[in-house]
Amino acid sequence: IGSLIIGCLGALLQKKIKRFIAYTSINQIGFLLLGLSFNTFNSFWATILHLLIYIVMSFGLFSFLLGVTDNFDQNCIRYILDLSFFGKSHPILGWYLTILLFSMAGIPPLGGFFGKYFILLSGVESNSIFLVVLALFFNIISTFYYIRLIKIIWFGSSAKIKDLTPFYFDKHWVFFTILNFSSLFIISLIFFLPSLINLSISLIEKIIIC
Repeated sequence: IGSLIIGCLGALLQKKIKRFIAYTSINQIGFLLLGLSFNTFNSFWATILHLLIYIVMSFGLFSFLLGVTDNFDQNCIRYILDLSFFGKSHPILGWYLTILLFSMAGIPPLGGFFGKYFILLSGVESNSIFLVVLALFFNIISTFYYIRLIKIIWFGSSAKIKDLTPFYFDKHWVFFTILNFSSLFIISLIFFLPSLINLSISLIEKIIIC
């Protein structure tokens, strides 16, 4: 719960994008630790499921940050406000980023929702209602700062539009490919969710046997 609180409240105060991501990562790790604390088989595979989904989302987000450059081929996104109107100047990339952020917030039916859902469901099954309620409360707060960032991406927060270069050309195609895969994975996860759950269960069974 401490990780959820620190990550949630810390992200609300950040202006730099890297610090924002660091605190949101603490919040996501809090959910993973919460799943382990329930100490049941269902909570263990739910934690693995959330970890797998979180890894894909993180790859997509960091690919975006590393790939976006200015006219001097330098990474140009340092502050959250640097993303002002990015969705209007680069709509495809804006939608990809929006999908990842909504998923991290746990908005259904995107992938991030299922990871958190099964962890909280395992908490209910283990009668840890108080922890589940606290986790839900801080997740609602975290949803606010994700939506705030999405608002900045599409509607801006300043009059200046950054001169950003799309990174789906030349050497930046690798970043675009990873971002593209991550976003499509998050959207389509609902169709192969049973397979991913079975994979998570198999991993836990192997860990237990070892």
